[in-house]
Amino acid sequence: MWRSKIDGTQKLQLFSHPCRRNLPRWSPDGKQLAFFGHPPGEPWQIYVVPAQGGTPELVYSNATNLADPTWSPDGKSLAFGGNSLNNSRIGSLRLDLKTRTAAKVPGSDGLYSPRWSPEWTATSRLIPLIR
Repeated sequence: MWRSKIDGTQKLQLFSHPCRRNLPRWSPDGKQLAFFGHPPGEPWQIYVVPAQGGTPELVYSNATNLADPTWSPDGKSLAFGGNSLNNSRIGSLRLDLKTRTAAKVPGSDGLYSPRWSPEWTATSRLIPLIR
């Protein structure tokens, strides 16, 4: 995975881990990227890597394929779901990055690709979901 300025200058390889990776998302403070990836023979899981490069950190894994992490506006949580092609039945999860605990978003069975509401607050927890 690489990053650069939009004109292609200041290229930086963030890591060269031998895993496939998809849909990197910048954290609200611009210091990290979340993505879903998998080493050969493993399911897709949720990772975070520093914007300056380093070893990707596996922040959440389970036996199913996970996909499409998105940051909460305060940068303290990630929302993600199952792979839309074969695992949307797990619904969407919200991961507290400090405690590394995940909770299923109520009513998210069969849904995937969660996104935080513009009206989100730590107490409202509004996360629209796609079916």
